[in-house]
Amino acid sequence: MSRSYRYEIKFVLDNARLSDAMQWLYSDTTANKTYDNRRVNSIYFDDVDFSSVRDNLAGIAQRNKLRLRWYGNQEKSSPVFEVKTKNGRLGYKTSF
Repeated sequence: MSRSYRYEIKFVLDNARLSDAMQWLYSDTTANKTYDNRRVNSIYFDDVDFSSVRDNLAGIAQRNKLRLRWYGNQEKSSPVFEVKTKNGRLGYKTSF
């Protein structure tokens, strides 16, 4: 089991603003590319009332989501079950 903390900021951009956002990201932040380009596969889990989706759309600051994730081709990689916990912009995931 592992846990990594990080801040997440999400933006909704149209094509006209994407260039500005990318320029800001690379020139005015300490963000860097950690991984090479790769295929990311995810299956998200929710309850019958869609509580996770509803909390996300409502902007609930403290929430959890459950997912199964693997990288690359399905035949060649092992899936990891993750619990993502979010408290405002600070989040972490616990991987199993």
